[in-house]
Amino acid sequence: MLSQKRGFDSFMKFQNILYDLAISREQQLLTNISFSQKDNFLNSEKIKKVYNYVQAIYNKKIKLEEVAGLVDLSVVSFGRLIKHRTGKTFVDFLNELRLGYATRLLIESNKTVTEICYECGFNNISNFNRTVRKSQGCTPSEFRESYYGLKKVI
Repeated sequence: MLSQKRGFDSFMKFQNILYDLAISREQQLLTNISFSQKDNFLNSEKIKKVYNYVQAIYNKKIKLEEVAGLVDLSVVSFGRLIKHRTGKTFVDFLNELRLGYATRLLIESNKTVTEICYECGFNNISNFNRTVRKSQGCTPSEFRESYYGLKKVI
């Protein structure tokens, strides 16, 4: 166990853990693609502006009209642009981004599921549970529990 090692031994144990993770056949993404910036996604000034804006206020109520206006597009044109770039509607894109932050908090914090739900911009717990279940195949509590043991080992 890493916590029982000291000095160079702890470094070597940590390296072994990283190596095991790198070669594992059971790798699973903890977040989603919209959480990280992709060059092909952000190759337009309008998309960069939208992405940066949404990342800055993901935890607040965001209206489609507001974001479309930010890049001087009608709601319909903006919807087409987002769909073309992401393959998703704006709402799906926004929920995916919020879900990335939520999964991170579920793993790294001791906040309640309800606190995380509202902190990440979801407007009700039912919607949050449904979104997590659709993406991760389990409830937020089950997701957290599945990674709880990993935090203790490392």
